[in-house]
Amino acid sequence: MLKGTEGKKGVPMAHVVGADTGEYSDHRVWFIRAFLDKAPAQALADKLNAWCREHNVHDKGWNYDKYPVYDNRPHPPDDPNFAYSYTGTAYSVIDIPLGDVHKIPIH
Repeated sequence: MLKGTEGKKGVPMAHVVGADTGEYSDHRVWFIRAFLDKAPAQALADKLNAWCREHNVHDKGWNYDKYPVYDNRPHPPDDPNFAYSYTGTAYSVIDIPLGDVHKIPIH
């Protein structure tokens, strides 16, 4: 799953809801929304994961018997870039420090 950066104490963080699907050359990662508070970010990730479980795309491939044509497949309303593969689609929250990139030392 996606991994974020742990901030140092006192560094403000953005909590980004992201998703991934696929593996190897067809692995895809995309981001849905960022929040300043972690609770709404986690709530959105949980809601999207619940949608995937309800539509049988969380930890395995799509139900091709029920939705054989791409255009007929439902997409979660909160994720306009929704994608899936035989590995399923999963959402998580990534914590990223906020700040001016010009002031962040690069090691």
